[in-house]
Amino acid sequence: MSVNRDASLQAAGALRRAIESASPEQLNEVYAEDAVIWHNTDLVELNRADIVAAVVGLGAACDISMEVRQLDATDSGFFQTQEWTFRVPSGESLSVPSAFVVTLDEDQRVARLDEYVDSAALAALGDLLAGSSGEVPAGVVR
Repeated sequence: MSVNRDASLQAAGALRRAIESASPEQLNEVYAEDAVIWHNTDLVELNRADIVAAVVGLGAACDISMEVRQLDATDSGFFQTQEWTFRVPSGESLSVPSAFVVTLDEDQRVARLDEYVDSAALAALGDLLAGSSGEVPAGVVR
């Protein structure tokens, strides 16, 4: 299946907005029902319910913003690099660079997302969240 460039770029924007909002409704809208989300740090494939719960938990613990650095449409979806910023209520923040390789389904929803992020950055995020609230939301940092 070949994906239209404009549709790929629209899907990328919808994904960024859904993650930043940490809204379960928006996240469920952008991820296909049978979506697979893989992270290089633990080599585990998560399903849509797992990733929605993790992002909602993360959004409850901190503000999430994402600055897209590079975005390119591919035949099956898009490739994106970004810098995440996570800000806890005390005002402390952490920036984490990462990359997405996304495959879209025929409805332009995320069917597969492979995320590449530095494990040390995730550990620092866990420390930031633990220091802020005393706990790290389930599924956020593995």
